[in-house]
Formats: sequence, C-alpha cells, structure tokens
Amino acid sequence: MRTWIGILLAFNMALGVAVLTQPVASLAPTALPQWHPERITLQGPAPDRLPDYCVRVHRLTPDDYMQLRNWLGEQHLEHAAVIHLARTPGWWTYLPPVLASDLVTVTRTLAAQGLKDAVQIRKGPMTRAFALGIHASEAQACAQRDTLRVSGLTAVVCGPRPLPNQALLSLPGGDEDVLNALRTRLPGLQARVTECSGKTAAGAASATVLPPPSP
Repeated sequence: MRTWIGILLAFNMALGVAVLTQPVASLAPTALPQWHPERITLQGPAPDRLPDYCVRVHRLTPDDYMQLRNWLGEQHLEHAAVIHLARTPGWWTYLPPVLASDLVTVTRTLAAQGLKDAVQIRKGPMTRAFALGIHASEAQACAQRDTLRVSGLTAVVCGPRPLPNQALLSLPGGDEDVLNALRTRLPGLQARVTECSGKTAAGAASATVLPPPSP
C-alpha cells in the first residue's frame, strides 16, 4: 500500500513540474482579438459646430476691405469668414488706377483679352481704374479675378465697389476677443457685434470659399 502511495505522489510531483516548466509562449493566444469599431459607443453627444456671430461694419472702402482681409488671414479666418454687402450688386473685379501715360496701352491689352466691355473710371478716387465686372457676391468677383490672372492680367483685383458700403462680417464660433482684436488693428473700421439672421447664416454656410485677395 505504501508503495502505491509513493508512486502516486511521485506522479503528481512530476506532472506539476511539467506544467510549471512549460514554455510561456505556448500559453499565448494564437490570434489577436478582432477589432469592431461599429461596436464602439461614444460617451456623450458629438460636438456641434459653434454658432456663427456677425460683425456690422459701417464703412467698407476698397482699402478697408484689403486691410480686413489681411487681418482675417492673420487670424487664420480667411477661409471661414464671409462678407455680405448691404448694397447689391456691391462687388466688382477691376484693374487698379494706372498712369495717364499707360491708358492707351492698357485699353488695347484689355481689348486683346476679349474684355470689350471694360469701363474706364473717369472721376473720383478710382480715376483711371478699369471696371471689368460687377458681381452680387465676393466669391463671384474673386473667381473672375482668378480667371483673369491666369490669362496674364496679374494686376486685377476684386473687392467692394467704391461706394458708401456697409458690410456684415459672418464668422464661425467667434467671441468678443476677436472683435477687440479687430478694433485694435483697424481702429478706423466702425464695427460692432450684431445678431446673425437666418438668411445671413444660410448664405455664410453655402458661400464659396476662396483665398483672400492679393494686394
């Protein structure tokens, strides 16, 4: 009897040693767990786009417009901001004023480009400029600018017409700090925060995004 007990004890000890000394690698899983992203549940609601806010500008000359566009670029808002003019159509594509001695040459160049409807401005602060197109939106005016620049008229620019213009600047998720920065940079630009109407917000959402006009 003692012999059998001794044999059983020896067998159990041998089995335990075999299990403990088994290589760790053999205990590792043979395949990685499957990844199922559709089973992941987001905790909490998805973040919404911050609401637009609008800035009412009481004066927007072509020079003001260029400064405003430069400021928007510095704030990394050039592709998000939308400018609406109270006067419609208030945007134009134009060749800035040229020297009186260059009028004949410029007129011939525009005619050669097929711009027979180009109109020379003969009075006011834009005397000797050439109007090349009147548009309902900034996006349309700057699109024509880009087309004409590709054709070789690199001096063409776009902006508000030289008229008494009021503008509404629509920005996404802005705050009072942005307006204060605008006032500091452009003290001559009379601007105040105002409520965005549904029509303005819809226009801002559907507007064509274009790079800021070049000086």
